[in-house]
Amino acid sequence: MTPFVADREQTSKIDLFTPNLTLPASHQDAGVAVMRQASWVVIDRNWTEPQFLHEVSPATGDLSCINGATAVAAMAPGS
Repeated sequence: MTPFVADREQTSKIDLFTPNLTLPASHQDAGVAVMRQASWVVIDRNWTEPQFLHEVSPATGDLSCINGATAVAAMAPGS
């Protein structure tokens, strides 16, 4: 809905990343698209909190290993 409200085009094909479901290649594609095309990004910080993720999707499993370093490593070339 944000692209509509902000009158901006969606930069990435994916706007919601679900731990243990979204493939690393999808993270990389979205990151590259954002870095190349977006002039600004909106991040809902609720979706970065493991407790919130378990509340909205209990089947996500163990999220203790999810952190920024993991995401950066997943987006590295050759991952």
